[in-house]
Amino acid sequence: MDILGIDIGTVSVKYVRYRKKGKGVVVSRGEYPYKEGWEDLEGILSSIKNREGANVEIAIGITSQEILKKTFTVPVIPKEELREVLDWSASKIISIPLDDMRHEYVMLGEIDERGVRKDEVLFVGAHKEYVNRIISLFEDVGFKNIVLLTDIGFVYLPVVEEAIDGSVAIVDIGGRQTGIYIFDGKKLHLVREIMTASESFTDVLISGFGLTYSEAESYTKEKGFDETSSDILAVPMERLGGEVQRTFNVYAQKYPSRPVTKVYLTGRGALIPNLLEKLKAFLAEELQHLDPQIGIEDQFLPAYMLAVQKDILVNLLPEQVKAREREAVYTKYARIGGLVLISVLVMLTLNTLTGYNRLRSSVESERTAVQQKREQLDRLAPIRSSLVYNELGPIVAEIERRDSSFVILLKYLASRIPKEVYMKEVDFSRQDAAPAAPATPAAPAAPAAAKAPEIVNNVQLKGLIFGDPETMEATLLRLMIDLEKSNVVNNVTVISKDVKESKGRPAMEFQITAKSVPYEI
Repeated sequence: MDILGIDIGTVSVKYVRYRKKGKGVVVSRGEYPYKEGWEDLEGILSSIKNREGANVEIAIGITSQEILKKTFTVPVIPKEELREVLDWSASKIISIPLDDMRHEYVMLGEIDERGVRKDEVLFVGAHKEYVNRIISLFEDVGFKNIVLLTDIGFVYLPVVEEAIDGSVAIVDIGGRQTGIYIFDGKKLHLVREIMTASESFTDVLISGFGLTYSEAESYTKEKGFDETSSDILAVPMERLGGEVQRTFNVYAQKYPSRPVTKVYLTGRGALIPNLLEKLKAFLAEELQHLDPQIGIEDQFLPAYMLAVQKDILVNLLPEQVKAREREAVYTKYARIGGLVLISVLVMLTLNTLTGYNRLRSSVESERTAVQQKREQLDRLAPIRSSLVYNELGPIVAEIERRDSSFVILLKYLASRIPKEVYMKEVDFSRQDAAPAAPATPAAPAAPAAAKAPEIVNNVQLKGLIFGDPETMEATLLRLMIDLEKSNVVNNVTVISKDVKESKGRPAMEFQITAKSVPYEI
């Protein structure tokens, strides 16, 4: 089945149809002007479907601020615990609840953060409503085999040349938005979008020369920075060049050993005459046009890479949509393996019949033994009930004499606290909620049964964590997550932590506050 890579930009929608047979070949391509609206996009997709048909796989790339990209760091911890820590950390920097987003994590590798080794992570996500709307739009026009939904920044990863002496940047000057993508070690390390783009130059020509939009757009494409327009176009050029260089400077501060050394220019704005030469004046880095040498025009490169490299890109599709793709692959291989499976089943059936008779006699003897054990248990049942009561009686009496929530908290800490953690103090205070204001004489309240005040249990934990300085942070984070998941306490918060030396060993002294969940026996 052919693959249709669809690049949804800010002012145009481009597609490339790719056939995987043999070495692979581009069957067709197309471009449509786009006004950034659901109705306009639906009309464009309908035109593409009418031209190319619906019997294709769809790989979608989007340039939009609706797709959120943020980087953060987490302690270096085992892989089996990593997902919980990633979700915990991402929820602290993302304003939208994670349950309302389709998101992926890209591990960027270890970095040194104030003397501590940590894993750096790139979060990529979009609101579920936005993702579902995109999918519904494609399905409504007839495209059912959707296999990829990603941010357009990731499509440049396979075509950038890795720099030996630093990082590589792609500056994609689109219609209304310029994307700055910085790669290092074949990983996307930084993404930034700025709103100075091709239409910024068109807008100043409209106001400066009094041209219509179509006249200004034609002037930009055909003449660009000539003697007449250079002064007028200098304002958006300074804004664009300044923002690009500022981004590289911030990146160099974060990664001083791997600054940006190569910059590739692409997108609609890269075709404006003399723009590359003007941009060079603002950058200290080497700048040149992106030339992937794959026989495709620059404007169709993202759509082409969507179709060719769909399996290695970040995918924001819902799991049920991904499952449909996997099901289609499984069905294909199931047909091939069907005959082999039938042959194996025939052989297994013959072997099973041989052992059936032996198994049958063994089952009968086991059944007789089970029946005998059941009769013995029935005779011992009264004795067992009495023993259980005698064992639990003192425990129940003890719990009735004490506050049950405090007892349960202490028992949980004693059984689940990590071995590296030494608990110095557990402060458990009960506080009655403020009583309701009494009724005024003018409106006396109706008589009612007295209501017991709500109890609020405040918990404060003080302790020490022993171990290497690099692992103390991870141990404290794991302790907080375990406490939240225990259903014994909630609202777990670290109010202080301090690394010092205790008994000749490095230790982190910490203080945690929480709310105890009240239990009743």
